[in-house]
Amino acid sequence: MRAAWEKKGDEFLSVSHYDPVSGFEFADPLAADFFRAKGHIVSNSVAAVADSLHQRGLEVGLDLYAPFMAPFVGQDYEILSQHADFIKPMLYRMTFAPAGMGYEYDLLRKAIPGAKGYPDIQMDVAFLESQLEAMADCPCAKYPGIEINYRADIVPTSPEYVAESLAAVRRYHFDGLDLSWNIMEAPDAHIACLGK
Repeated sequence: MRAAWEKKGDEFLSVSHYDPVSGFEFADPLAADFFRAKGHIVSNSVAAVADSLHQRGLEVGLDLYAPFMAPFVGQDYEILSQHADFIKPMLYRMTFAPAGMGYEYDLLRKAIPGAKGYPDIQMDVAFLESQLEAMADCPCAKYPGIEINYRADIVPTSPEYVAESLAAVRRYHFDGLDLSWNIMEAPDAHIACLGK
């Protein structure tokens, strides 16, 4: 792995195909093996902790990156969702700070400028729906996190955005949703969307 990285540099992490539901396909099979192994190591470690907590009678919920970004941080949804009582994927389309989908994706692309094949991804409702679809088969309870707070420079949401996100999540009939981040700071117009 290290020799391949040193030989190819960023190009080692190039992708040959991307599907919003199934994710990235790496051009180099060794890169694919690396991220698969990373996901198994990290996620099985988390699973062991979750199993230990279950033995103590506790419930386990996991905040996860959006499905398309999860492999880069070692989060294997298939493994994790079998050991958690619920998951809360952070599906923040308008957050320009850590955990925001576009923010994290832009950081990834900037970190590996020589890698090819990473498409421009529009953080629109169709993309949100692709991420909801990607997690639909997880066997545990699902509570997608969407932003309802507002800060002009970090989370420039609107009532229309909140309503659009709520409608998309509700169409999937998951166990619920998580209103992120600080509901006490959410504008009244955003809160009003909850009753519609």
